Amino acid sequence: RSVLKRGSDIVLALLIQIMLLPIMLPIAIGVKLSSPGPIIFSQRRYGLNGEEIVVYKFRSMGVCEDGAVVDQATKNDVRV
Repeated sequence: RSVLKRGSDIVLALLIQIMLLPIMLPIAIGVKLSSPGPIIFSQRRYGLNGEEIVVYKFRSMGVCEDGAVVDQATKNDVRV
């Protein structure tokens, strides 16, 4: 039962990604042209039962390597 659910989740996610491709492609190009750095930003977060997951999203801030200490963005932050 769980294998069938996992399979249907993967197929549905793939179909949604294909449908969103015409929207995501111009966004990716815009991010790349607007500033140097990677198009995709990844971040470690905690999911169900405290399990660590990696979240991927389009980068909306400038790249700034702060080392081990990374400050949260604030109003009027120059990185935004």
